[in-house]
Amino acid sequence: MSWLRRHDPQLLAVRRAVRVTLVACLGFYFCRYVLGAPAMAPYALFGAVALGALSQIPGSPRRRARTLIMVLPVAWALISVGTLLSFSTVAATAGMFLLGFAVSYVGVGGPRLAGLAAGMQLLYILPCFPPFDPGSLPARLIGVTMAIVLLAIAEVTLWPDPSPVSYREKLGAAIGALAGCLEAVADTWSGDPKGRDRLAALLPEATDAADGLRPSRLPPLQRPASAGRHDRALSSAAGTARLLLGRAVDLFFTDERDSVTLPAATHLVRQTAGCTAAAASWLRGDGPLPDTSRVVSALTEFRVARMNTDPDGITPERLRLGALALALGEWTKSLIFAVRIAAGERPSHPDPTPPSARPGPFWYAYRRTPALYWHRLRENLTPRSVAFQGALRLAAALAVARLLAGEFDLSHGFWVLLTILTVLRTSAAETRSALRPALVGTVAGSLVAALLLIGGIHPTAYAIALPFVMIVGFAAGPLLGLGWSQALFSWSSRSCSRRSRPSIGGWPRLGSWTCWWGRRSGCWPGSLRGRAAGEASCTGPPARS
Repeated sequence: MSWLRRHDPQLLAVRRAVRVTLVACLGFYFCRYVLGAPAMAPYALFGAVALGALSQIPGSPRRRARTLIMVLPVAWALISVGTLLSFSTVAATAGMFLLGFAVSYVGVGGPRLAGLAAGMQLLYILPCFPPFDPGSLPARLIGVTMAIVLLAIAEVTLWPDPSPVSYREKLGAAIGALAGCLEAVADTWSGDPKGRDRLAALLPEATDAADGLRPSRLPPLQRPASAGRHDRALSSAAGTARLLLGRAVDLFFTDERDSVTLPAATHLVRQTAGCTAAAASWLRGDGPLPDTSRVVSALTEFRVARMNTDPDGITPERLRLGALALALGEWTKSLIFAVRIAAGERPSHPDPTPPSARPGPFWYAYRRTPALYWHRLRENLTPRSVAFQGALRLAAALAVARLLAGEFDLSHGFWVLLTILTVLRTSAAETRSALRPALVGTVAGSLVAALLLIGGIHPTAYAIALPFVMIVGFAAGPLLGLGWSQALFSWSSRSCSRRSRPSIGGWPRLGSWTCWWGRRSGCWPGSLRGRAAGEASCTGPPARS
């Protein structure tokens, strides 16, 4: 337990494994033995696996549950199309390429869409294999609906994960630290002898909080990277906060004693400190939404004071402090405007950016959400886009694998495509590093299953051991690596196929050595095809999105 706590302090991997396993096993056994619907059972199982284990959904448990319910219509569409196209290898391959590209490519819309991509791919892969049985479509849809609804309920009721610190809360903490620095600057200019020392003590903490907002410092699923106004505004506010902090550092090294606009600059900086503190309070949920009128009024007063000062004969050093204070005020106004956009407020006036200078810094605030997502999709629809290259690579690999599985009549063609989803990465180096553990793990798990078949173990033993092996398998991936998760997942999936008699997704009806060899022969083409796709499109250094 101490080892587990060191590697997973909050037991996130274990919590997730328990939820997915209980939902998958409950749905599978209920459909198979209580309802007597063997066509429904695999979709109840793999629906939970696809959206619970293969998908990475960010946010709090309630937000993840809402996301799961929202993707139900997409899951129905993918299973329906896969079922209807399974009559022909060519049709299924064409559907695999088009849908594989579309599902992967829409991930450019944000972390939630990107996190769902692998799981949604599986919902087409599973029904696109023979037998062609449109009559079983209602049972398949009921099975996957049961899995997704149960998974959504489990997210909020069954050992839910602790809610992560949201980006909004981190932004509120960073802006709050910034407000303290600006207040210390204003106190220093007002003659407080301790103001400079207080500013020196606050700057390191504020710098760390601001740097923690950089995308490179955040996990991909926690970045405000969606195409909507909310995430764009939060990202803009974070960038503006870093600019303000940099200007506060400049003021720390500026000699204010000979400045000609010191009183007006002090008032302006104090007002910017109050505005940023109000923004931080709203982001933390402690206060009302701030308004720009306060900082606009302070900027107007400062400009009037500067206009009444004759610059003739004054050295630039004595005017520098006024310029720095003016930049602080303008950036504070932009920060408040971005926070109001993040709150869902639409601008009450047209975009003031001159036509020659557009798009302006807040161009997205004047567009509707569908238009913003369409803009994101359109601007990435180019061979130079990393997202386009990745989606095209994955779609081509899955389509070729589906074609080979159909033409060579692989008994476990489903596993060819599943192995590609597991092995293929964004660069050739990452694909090569994932290839060996995936192969070794899958073959080892299949071999253990085959040996158990030879031993003549009663099928009830599989039913009893299945939940425990699935829990360990789903938790082993994040903790022990890909090979362990592949081995245990291969064994557990083989156990499920042994309990489900009708052939689905290319699963043979009889448990035997042919089943083990089918799994093994299905793994090799998928792994090699995934590596080939990675090598073909990643000949240079690893691409960065």
